[in-house]
Amino acid sequence: MRESIMTNDIEADAILLDVEKDISKSFNAVLGATIAVCIVFLFLSANFGNAVTQITGEGNSSSGEYVPLWERYLQDYSTDGPHGYVLETGTYQMLETANEWNSTHHFVEYELPLEEGGAAPNGL
Repeated sequence: MRESIMTNDIEADAILLDVEKDISKSFNAVLGATIAVCIVFLFLSANFGNAVTQITGEGNSSSGEYVPLWERYLQDYSTDGPHGYVLETGTYQMLETANEWNSTHHFVEYELPLEEGGAAPNGL
């Protein structure tokens, strides 16, 4: 009787191992198929992305609103566009200040709560 119980346990373990192997194989198959589909879409997007860019003409056209940085020195200085302006003519001078850098200082009063470190809570 004891031997029959042991053989039943061994058979049950063997069945469970077979089921686990089947699950593992199906998971590996699904994972492999997913990776394969991703790689195919990657190659397709690389090929069709270049084709679509060439068809629409957005690739290397300089007819947009902003000129690329490396081509700006070739453009005429235009002040009649939407971003062009000319300063008003007049006399401009620095104001005299009391320091060596000729800068002005402004102090803005504010209150800092104690929980945010106001009024030196740690004694420093």
